[in-house]
Amino acid sequence: MSKIRTRRWQGSVAIVVALLMVGSVLLTGCGQSTATNTSAATQTAAQRGYILIGYPVPVTGNYAVMGESAQWVADQALQAINKDGGIFIKSLNKKLPVKYDMKDTQSSPTIAAQVATEMITKDNVDLLVAAQTPDIVNPVSAIGERYKVPVLGFNAPIEPWMSGGPYHWSFDVAMPIADTVGEIDQEFIDLSPKTGKVVGLLFPNDPDGVGASHMMDNDKTLTGAGIKIVDPGRFPDDTNDFTSLINTFKQNKVEMITGTLPTNTFATFWRQAKQQGYYPAFVDVGKAVDYPSGVTALGGTLANYVSASITWSPDWPFKSSLTGQTAQQLGDAYTQATSKPPTAALGFYEAGWEVVNDVLTRAQDLDPNTIRDAIIATNLNTVLAPVKFNAEQWSRTPVLQAQWVYQGAGGGSFPWKWVAFYADPNFPQIPATAKLVVPIPH
Repeated sequence: MSKIRTRRWQGSVAIVVALLMVGSVLLTGCGQSTATNTSAATQTAAQRGYILIGYPVPVTGNYAVMGESAQWVADQALQAINKDGGIFIKSLNKKLPVKYDMKDTQSSPTIAAQVATEMITKDNVDLLVAAQTPDIVNPVSAIGERYKVPVLGFNAPIEPWMSGGPYHWSFDVAMPIADTVGEIDQEFIDLSPKTGKVVGLLFPNDPDGVGASHMMDNDKTLTGAGIKIVDPGRFPDDTNDFTSLINTFKQNKVEMITGTLPTNTFATFWRQAKQQGYYPAFVDVGKAVDYPSGVTALGGTLANYVSASITWSPDWPFKSSLTGQTAQQLGDAYTQATSKPPTAALGFYEAGWEVVNDVLTRAQDLDPNTIRDAIIATNLNTVLAPVKFNAEQWSRTPVLQAQWVYQGAGGGSFPWKWVAFYADPNFPQIPATAKLVVPIPH
């Protein structure tokens, strides 16, 4: 065949294909020629018939207590999102329902990265929603950056999350550790006349521990107030013998302790401390007792008057933009459905789906750049807090300091109560409700 005939044949095929495409648009697009302008991601979603959200969750492992409400929240949220057909996609001139692809990260950064990669490269998710600690959110954010897929992160404290940046495709809704440190600093300064001016650090060698310990080691607020900081160093998450660390605290007359570590690790330390006759006057520990199941896991009344940071509670004065539920109604609905007490993670997961719905509703397209632009423009009141991203792509959430108080048998199936004793100055609408009890009763 001559070159001229080949070109004519190719040109004829191109014309036929073009005519078929136009016909297809006229037949399936209800007369809307905009279908030819759909993004590749939107075309993929249209072919499968729904929008797909990647949902890496710590179902097992050290952070399983943070993932136990994830599926319940997602199912409730999607019922609300899809009740009228889903999210309107402008180029398709129709709505697409939303589904989620939930995979267990096993509380492992390595597994979190693996499942995020699979969600993007095999499942073709349109957006990733990751929550609960930098161990989960940081690797998912890194994968999002690699493949240029938007990531909404929740409850990964800002400074450890920022250490993986700068970010273009990833966002975080969480408290800055500096906010917590500022409140804890004030606690220690206020307590020091009663307890002595020595603070001990209890931080493992995970991202949270490394980031927080660095800030505490360089805390000029405390040192300026004449408070000594005793740092015995980082230790593995699975440490089972704290004898050396406890002796260091004893020798330095440490009566105030701050730390961030998994429940089982803190339980080992706290039991061994009591067995070895060490009774500090005040202990503030993150992650370990942030959740009711963590308190229960300590056993007996070991958590009584142990302090921690509250990052969400049903008594907060916010409501869901998605379901209309107040924080209290959300907590009550979860308890009624699962027979479990509400956790801080509940508020973060609900806010995550609120932001997903808001972003996709405004984007009206699944092109990654369009979704990213919509995330940047977010200005939404959620059940967790108002969400509005700054130039570094994070949004601040509240953090209050509280103690667990044992209510006894009269407390019902979960005989414990949070009582907040320090408010967050950035969120004056959430007041403290009690006074700090110190020293911790033996």
